[in-house]
Amino acid sequence: MTIVTDKAESARLEQQLNSRDWTLHDVVLDDGTWLPDTMVLNDQAFGLLIGGHTVFQFFREVPQLVGRNVTQDLRLRRCHGSLLFGSWLRRRWARQVGARLDHPKWRARI
Repeated sequence: MTIVTDKAESARLEQQLNSRDWTLHDVVLDDGTWLPDTMVLNDQAFGLLIGGHTVFQFFREVPQLVGRNVTQDLRLRRCHGSLLFGSWLRRRWARQVGARLDHPKWRARI
């Protein structure tokens, strides 16, 4: 999986948000950054979904991500959306792969 920080490629992927082809993943970068709710299309991570479809933050707007690589990813399934167990499952996975569970400073706030 690659992180898309190129503006033209990101804009192309953004136009496909209306399709049902994209999926949500939790990803961990090579520096240990955990990015929950990452939008992925064709094995290309291009942005974050923040606040349950309230805010989109595209990686092209984050200069700190240029040159970073995805080392681990977890495709989110129905069980990960559970109010009771979902957050626990996702955080457990992130800890197991060595991610830092704090949100990066550049992440958009709601």
